[in-house]
Amino acid sequence: SRAAAGAMEAELALRAAQALGLGVPAVFMVTDGVHGRLGKRFERAYGYPFWFVRYVGLWKIIIAICNFVHGGAAVPLGQCMLAALMGGAVYTHVAAERRPLNALPALFVWASSVAVQALRGAPAGRTAAIALLLAAVGYMGGQEVHFMGPGGGRRR
Repeated sequence: SRAAAGAMEAELALRAAQALGLGVPAVFMVTDGVHGRLGKRFERAYGYPFWFVRYVGLWKIIIAICNFVHGGAAVPLGQCMLAALMGGAVYTHVAAERRPLNALPALFVWASSVAVQALRGAPAGRTAAIALLLAAVGYMGGQEVHFMGPGGGRRR
């Protein structure tokens, strides 16, 4: 039907936007060992350990790959990973950076992880609940990594 085809197109467009938005910056994050700019910025701006940026970049690359491998079989895993990552991003902007409005894009990306699953036929309410729990885990993970940073989790 036309509605099903439209949902498939919208879902594919969302996954492509996610992959582009995550994948390009992720390359710079993963290669921080070569240029060293982002790790220092994460350390100064947010109080994270310098090494953290590389792991965030690797996580983003895995999400982008999950969006398109095995005929879509790994999409649910990638979307769950994305929900957790966005929880960490919310922590970064709300608690580490103390600029809550900067967390709005992360909330929109989190919502896209729910939308992709719903467009694929997953129950929207259950998917949102799981994504919210994963975001909470990501938020707590951000807090734990923040405590490993040079400021010991102090607010900047």
